[in-house]
Amino acid sequence: MEFFKIAWRNLGRNIRRTIIIISAITLGIWGALVTMAIYNAFGVQMVNSFIYTDLGHIQIHAKGYQKNPSLRLCITDGQEVLQKLKHAGHLAGYAPRINAFALAQSARGAQGVYLTGIDPALEPTVTRIREFVKSGNFFESGDESSVLVGKALAKGGVECADFRLN
Repeated sequence: MEFFKIAWRNLGRNIRRTIIIISAITLGIWGALVTMAIYNAFGVQMVNSFIYTDLGHIQIHAKGYQKNPSLRLCITDGQEVLQKLKHAGHLAGYAPRINAFALAQSARGAQGVYLTGIDPALEPTVTRIREFVKSGNFFESGDESSVLVGKALAKGGVECADFRLN
């Protein structure tokens, strides 16, 4: 108790020094809180960005696909899995996808691309890709030959007309 009396008297002895130190501590804590809030917001934004544009909350893959993402490692009973997901009442949405690496070629050259095949009817229940289409239209259900090209790939000279789906 005596310690606190001495400390309190010392704070009152030099008011200017006390105000400067309390201001510095307050400013430091405020700066740390603002920095932590900004980092937290960036983290949340990044996670939401991945979830709502590409990944989704849960992914189902064939065994071994994540170690070796090959088209040969696909889910063989895909329709059965889709039916189970359809009848699972606790899901907000689901969508089948197929991913592959490919080479897109134009008159200017070639560029490696990451292709994602989607079901246009189910994809909007999982991602917000439709919201990011700036030019043209999002896929229509039943249209099996449409291609959505990203901005960077379009700047490289590749247009939708350049794709041939075999």
